[in-house]
Amino acid sequence: MWLRASVLATGSVLLAGCQFNGLNSLAMPGTAGHGSGAYSITVELPDVATLPQNSPVMVDDVTVGSVAGISAQQRADGSFYAAVKLALDKNVVLPANSTATVAQTSLLGSMHIDLARPKDKPAVGRLKDGSKIAEANTGRYPTTEEVLSALGVVVNKGNVGALEEITDETYRAVVGRQDQFVDLIPRLAELTSGLNRQVNDIIDAVDGLNRFAATLAHDKDNLGRALDTLPEAIGVLNRNRGHIVDAFAALKKLAVVTSQVLAKTKVDFAEDLKDLYSVVKALNDNRQDFITSLQLLLTFPFPNFGIKQSVRGDYLNVFTTYDLTLRADW
Repeated sequence: MWLRASVLATGSVLLAGCQFNGLNSLAMPGTAGHGSGAYSITVELPDVATLPQNSPVMVDDVTVGSVAGISAQQRADGSFYAAVKLALDKNVVLPANSTATVAQTSLLGSMHIDLARPKDKPAVGRLKDGSKIAEANTGRYPTTEEVLSALGVVVNKGNVGALEEITDETYRAVVGRQDQFVDLIPRLAELTSGLNRQVNDIIDAVDGLNRFAATLAHDKDNLGRALDTLPEAIGVLNRNRGHIVDAFAALKKLAVVTSQVLAKTKVDFAEDLKDLYSVVKALNDNRQDFITSLQLLLTFPFPNFGIKQSVRGDYLNVFTTYDLTLRADW
């Protein structure tokens, strides 16, 4: 009797020191991440959805480990997140800043964790035993239930009914004009081809506009002052509009008179130019003598080379009488 009581007491103590949460709380045989050289990391997830323990861990759709445990952790602000322990095979080599995402393996609802290398930043370090993937690098994909729920909202409360109106209007626009639409397609292809050939010119034009905009931005202060003074200048032009109109009208009359004068005198003017040619030619032929003769102009009728020898002083007074009387028989 005493032996039976001792056995019962010992069994009660052993059972009291154990906690059993079902078979899924144990490492299932055959799951990845429990062999020789395997290591564990912790992933901070804001939401694990229906992810159970022993769920697979995948990299590029290949199973490389399993979920070894899930525990709730409290933040400083009182909210909670899930600390998920992952057991990975020894040949899993990933950077320390890898991402972890809860994903759905099949439409039936089975879940897994997808590990991936960072896409928008360079890889840093390497995951090792005890590493942690922070919550900033984790997330989850929408579940089938969430997708179907969103689709139901669109179908029931969205504007899907407008699709029928769009289809009907498109049909009415096309019906009876099939030939025109058939001809339009090659023209659109030709237009697209032309734009494709001129893509470099278009890019150059856009670059030119960009440079022009940069120039305007650089001179924005001067442009601002010009725009500020522009209303005053326009006001001056507006006040003198009558004078400006009169000036242009007078300019028009001058142009008409000039045209008439040129039309009437162009023949005589051309003849005068022809006659003037002989005079200009003779002047050009005797240009050296003409330049030499100019020396007598200031001291006429005496040459300047004899003035200093003939006159003592700075002045020379000359009195000349010219008889300009015309003869009666002239």
